[in-house]
Amino acid sequence: MRPIATRKIRVWVAQGRLGEALGWVREQGLSVENELSYLREFDHITLARVLLARYQSERADRSILEAMGLLERLLKAAEEGRRVGSVIEILVLQAIAYHAQGDLSAALLPLQHALALAEPEGYVRMFLDEGPPMAQLLLKLPFLGSCQTLQASY
Repeated sequence: MRPIATRKIRVWVAQGRLGEALGWVREQGLSVENELSYLREFDHITLARVLLARYQSERADRSILEAMGLLERLLKAAEEGRRVGSVIEILVLQAIAYHAQGDLSAALLPLQHALALAEPEGYVRMFLDEGPPMAQLLLKLPFLGSCQTLQASY
């Protein structure tokens, strides 16, 4: 379930239209305390993206703490439901969140897990779509740090 309206919010986040994205969160009644369900999983992952963007924009500690807690809950639910695509996206967001806080060693753990899951399934776009922050993280991995193709991709 990946509603078009929610995809639009992800574009807004990428464009830096944080106020509009936060308005959508309020309109949808989304909260980090919501009960999680498969039907709203994409919305909740998007909420985590909004919270991460808010942290990166305003350095609001509450936003990063809420995002990290939500991502943990989402990861557990996605793993239990065997939704590999969601697990990979959530791990990528965890890596970005740790990196945004300046904790590189913590960021590399979920990133390595995401890459291990993504490789046999051929997930590449999910990493590319994250842009320069993901490139910075990928280049920190010992086995990718010297990869010229990766560096040229970004």
